[in-house]
Amino acid sequence: MRRIIRRQNQSRRRSNTRYAAVFIAILTFACCGMSKVPAKGVGVAVPDTLKRDIEVALSDIEYAYESRSVPAMKDLLDNDFEGRLEFIDSLQSYFLSVKEIQIHFVIDTLTSEKEKVSARLHWFKKTVDNSGVFGKKEGSAQLVFRNNPEGLKLLYIRQDNPFF
Repeated sequence: MRRIIRRQNQSRRRSNTRYAAVFIAILTFACCGMSKVPAKGVGVAVPDTLKRDIEVALSDIEYAYESRSVPAMKDLLDNDFEGRLEFIDSLQSYFLSVKEIQIHFVIDTLTSEKEKVSARLHWFKKTVDNSGVFGKKEGSAQLVFRNNPEGLKLLYIRQDNPFF
């Protein structure tokens, strides 16, 4: 009986030792993976002045969009904005289909690379269409701005487009 109990205790110790070894190995690999230096070409954190510039640019976009001003939105786009003409045409049509728009951006992360600044954000939008129907949308997007002499201009949008 004592031999059986000893064997059970020994097998428990062996399995506990194995679990501990596996846990330590996983923890070691996880820690090594988290301490990597970012690869070259990956954007870096932006300075406070550029952060304020992004906040101002997003505020300008919110104001122009909520006031349904196509010329003001057009001024906020970079000349190389992807699909610029189609975007402006779609904005005109969209603005005609709604009576009221409210949009709000919440910045998650900002990174910069050369003359571009990327803002990963969440957006929230409320609309009232011409027939009085209330709508609510939200999503996440990456808005990339180019730093021009006139200031930051929207270069392209990835993921959920907040404007349509």
